[in-house]
Amino acid sequence: MHALRNIAFGILALITICLGAATVVEHCVGSPEAFQLFYHSPWMICLWTLMSAAALAYLAKSLRKISYSAMAIHLSLAVILAGAAISFFTSLSGKIVLEEGCEATSNFLLSDGTETSLPFTLALDNYSIKYYPGTSTPMDYETRIIVNSRGQTRSFNVSMNKVATVDNYRFFQTALGQG
Repeated sequence: MHALRNIAFGILALITICLGAATVVEHCVGSPEAFQLFYHSPWMICLWTLMSAAALAYLAKSLRKISYSAMAIHLSLAVILAGAAISFFTSLSGKIVLEEGCEATSNFLLSDGTETSLPFTLALDNYSIKYYPGTSTPMDYETRIIVNSRGQTRSFNVSMNKVATVDNYRFFQTALGQG
């Protein structure tokens, strides 16, 4: 039983070291390389899967020795990991560049480089940068997008911590400036 615990924590330590290395790679080389080499790599997915399986097996064997609150915390972490896995394996991820004053578009580039279309059009209305008072450090990037879906025009605000959801598509702001 202690072997399962040691395996789970050993793999967790290895994941932590890998995530630290990924942060360095992302800073030095860029996000696309870090995602390809670390975050979305098959070996990292295997590490997360093995760690989760070992931890759940350990919890199952320790059922009578662990408090309900500790069990609830650990099971909630398993639910979070399961949700992340479902999102990772079932969602599409891509990039759409919107420029102020340009025509509305429905085209976007998937992470694998292929181009596809949304079932609606998007246009950039305006964007702004808010700064911390007395500094030139950005506090927030705000973008207002116009969506035309099925003949209806709606506007949405997207910022660093505000996601726009349109017809089950979620839009995050990842950069501001020239695409």
